[in-house]
Amino acid sequence: VEAVLERHNKGRPWLSKMLSLLHLPEQAKRLVNESISADAEVISTVRQVEKVNPAKAKELVDDLKKTRGKADAGEVHRLVKAEVERV
Repeated sequence: VEAVLERHNKGRPWLSKMLSLLHLPEQAKRLVNESISADAEVISTVRQVEKVNPAKAKELVDDLKKTRGKADAGEVHRLVKAEVERV
């Protein structure tokens, strides 16, 4: 582990984030698999939303896929996260 971290000039938090990608729920996995977003904050938000409301997470990912490059993904996911947190 230390050799890999040193070779890539990364720390343990980076490794933890990368390993967590192996255990993503369905909609968060779609973000990566369908090249919708690789933004760790967006992935994390979709993961959180999916725990509370899987249908809303699917809707969010579908919207991000449709508007790829046309809308600010960060703003979209913040709005959905805020909406889900109110529920």
